[in-house]
Amino acid sequence: MGANVGNITLAFAATVGDKGRVLSFEPQRFCYSCLVANITLNSLLHFVEAYQLAVSDAAGQMDIPLLNPMQEITNYGGVSLLDTHTTP
Repeated sequence: MGANVGNITLAFAATVGDKGRVLSFEPQRFCYSCLVANITLNSLLHFVEAYQLAVSDAAGQMDIPLLNPMQEITNYGGVSLLDTHTTP
């Protein structure tokens, strides 16, 4: 599960306040762009960091599907990430 467009990130930011720090990870390009926009629009740049990365409990590489929101109607938060190059 990634940060998606930032709903949970905004909730965490409200919880930790200016003294805290929130790290958000979203590997999909389109959702990451929306996440960064939401962080910016909510003036959270000083304590929320966004990374266009996936996080896992194992080392390896993932294929991240390229989504086109102008041509595809889908649940962008429900896209599966498939492990294709796991490092032993």
